[in-house]
Amino acid sequence: MGKCSVRDDWFLKSDGHNNCNTISEWARKHSDDQVFCILCQTSISVSNKGFQALTQHAGSVKHRNAVKIKLNTKQLRLAATSTTVQSSELKEKDNSGIHLYSVCDKSVIAEVMWAFKCIVSNFSFSASDGITDLFQCTYVF
Repeated sequence: MGKCSVRDDWFLKSDGHNNCNTISEWARKHSDDQVFCILCQTSISVSNKGFQALTQHAGSVKHRNAVKIKLNTKQLRLAATSTTVQSSELKEKDNSGIHLYSVCDKSVIAEVMWAFKCIVSNFSFSASDGITDLFQCTYVF
C-alpha cells in the first residue's frame, strides 16, 4: 500500500464544510506525512488517507467548535505592521508594530465598495442576488 505525503496544493483547497475555510487557515505542514492543526493543537497523519484525513479532521466536533470560536469573524486578530519612522536625516523602518484588526471591518468595507459600484454602474438589484455567498467563499477577509 502506497504512502501519501503532504502536497502544497492541499492548503489552497476548501476543507469541504459549510464554513468555506481553506485548509491553510487552520493547518500547517509539520512533516512529509503530518499536518498540524493550529486550532486543535493536534497532528494529523495523511500517510494512509491523504487529503481525506484533513477533511475528516475538519468535520470532527472538536475542530468545528474550535473554528466557531477561533475563526469567528468577530474575533480580533493580531497582525504585524511595518511602519516608517521619519527623522530629520533618515528614514528607518520599525518592524515592531503589531496591531489588532477585525475581519468584520474588512468585510464591511468590501460590502460598501460593492454597493457603490452597483450604484455607479447602475446594476439592477437582482444582478447582486446571492452575491454574498460568492464573496464569502471567494475572498478571505
